[in-house]
Amino acid sequence: MVTFYITTLGCKVNQYESQQIRQFLRSKGLSQTFKPDNADIAVVRTCCITKNASSKSRQAIKRIHKANPECVIIANGCLIDSKTEEKPEELNNLIFQRKNYPLEQVLEQVYGKLKTDEKIFDIGLKNYGLQTRAFLKVQDGCDGFCSYCIIPKIRTEISSKPLDNILKESRELVNSGHKEIVLTGVFLGAYGKETVKRNRWNERVNREFLELVDSVAQTPGLERLRLSSVEPGDISEELMEIYKCRGNLAPHFHISLQSGSSRVLKLMNRQYSSETFRHKIDLIKSSLHKPAVTTDLIAGFPGETEADFEDSLAMCRYCGFSKMHVFSYSSRSGTGAANMKGHLPAGVIKQRAAKLSQTGDKLAEEFRDSLVGEEAGVIIEDQENQSGKCERYLDIKLTEGCFERGKLVRSEILPGGKEAKPLFE
Repeated sequence: MVTFYITTLGCKVNQYESQQIRQFLRSKGLSQTFKPDNADIAVVRTCCITKNASSKSRQAIKRIHKANPECVIIANGCLIDSKTEEKPEELNNLIFQRKNYPLEQVLEQVYGKLKTDEKIFDIGLKNYGLQTRAFLKVQDGCDGFCSYCIIPKIRTEISSKPLDNILKESRELVNSGHKEIVLTGVFLGAYGKETVKRNRWNERVNREFLELVDSVAQTPGLERLRLSSVEPGDISEELMEIYKCRGNLAPHFHISLQSGSSRVLKLMNRQYSSETFRHKIDLIKSSLHKPAVTTDLIAGFPGETEADFEDSLAMCRYCGFSKMHVFSYSSRSGTGAANMKGHLPAGVIKQRAAKLSQTGDKLAEEFRDSLVGEEAGVIIEDQENQSGKCERYLDIKLTEGCFERGKLVRSEILPGGKEAKPLFE
């Protein structure tokens, strides 16, 4: 039997698309292996959101080739579609599958029995493999052109999956045993729009996005619905009302701050100011009980002064983030920021990134401490250790009981915020 191996770098959209590839290959009778050593075909879904991501993508390809030189490796995804100089080196049995060379054709070339008229990336998922949480991609593409980001030059086509298809897929995922669904997209809040640029929309709030969230939340049997990543402009009073009405919507928002300085945000070509961001955090916290807000920040963006950096630290403390993902700025060819003046020394960037990370660790600890005594629903992901994610996206270990993987367990968070005691009825 022909075997295949898939490894995925990067975002939830990439991970969803890997699941589509897995589903297709299995439907054609191929057997999935979780080690590349005995794979006939390997698919590497690459990422290039940062130079580090590009490096990890290249390393993944090399590892597979070293472990199994006879394996046919199909490398696709953002790094392969990009025009960066960070591409993998050519190797025997390595195929670069780009957007203009459909994956269906490549697979047929590699293994003739995979010939199909289906479009792999148009087919909804019936299950999400062995995962307890299922990602559901509803939107693709971006034309926002934040000055540090290469993605709008790669995922250029903006599209949204029809709502009826989404609802059918969400039902399929729930029926296959997934308790939690995570809605995801390159720019999730632009669902239903032809552009992500809000100043080109003819309405203050995106009604299609609101309908999407409200409709999917009503999927029969869905225990938890989470949004993967949203922008400040996506947070509205209307969205908060939906959260209040639908008890299975997770009180967790990942909202990229990037900088707490309005001046730097303008340089980044972000669609909000620091004041707007602060207002949106206030709205979330006044609407929901102890919500978790996670974020991304860039340390050392070109032109960032010490005062700008202090604004970022102050904003982080004000927001009380439950987790902060800190990225050290690195110049990317093809982005607007690469040509900006005021690039900072590596040492300064490193120091600022470390200080942000320290602040993030402290805030995360404070957030966990604030939840002691609160009730939490833990979906068991690691059955051996009886641990999993709660609605606020914290890893929680249960102190007693023996629950099967995928089970949602109501529990009370204990001091330290990392363990919880099951609430037996």
